[in-house]
Amino acid sequence: MSWAAIATPADLRAAPGTVGRPPRGTHLAILDELGRHLPAGSRGRIFVANETAFEGYTDGGGKQVIDGLVSTGDIGHLDDAGRLSLNVRDLRRRARGRDRLARLRHRSRTSGRALRAARSRLRPGPELPITVVLS
Repeated sequence: MSWAAIATPADLRAAPGTVGRPPRGTHLAILDELGRHLPAGSRGRIFVANETAFEGYTDGGGKQVIDGLVSTGDIGHLDDAGRLSLNVRDLRRRARGRDRLARLRHRSRTSGRALRAARSRLRPGPELPITVVLS
């Protein structure tokens, strides 16, 4: 997933903790377990579509897609102004990232510096960006 929302300073003042609103060209929906759209204020699964849509994991796995919207795997809600807030992050991605780093370390002859750089991106936090560059 690329991006779903961007918070401006005004968004953060009005709704501390928000991750913002979907930028132009991004479609965001909160769906229930049956794939139905939920109203503002209701907690549900976050689905997103934009020009940099997720096409799948390198191992062939993917995410659920409903009406062209891709699941982020997270739970959140929209407020009346259309700002997104996260309620639950998908921690399975964090574990999957650590597993991939272990496989990378085992299977490749990557330099220690590249592995340290990749490992530094895996520290716990609100996001888990994973970037591994092999040269």
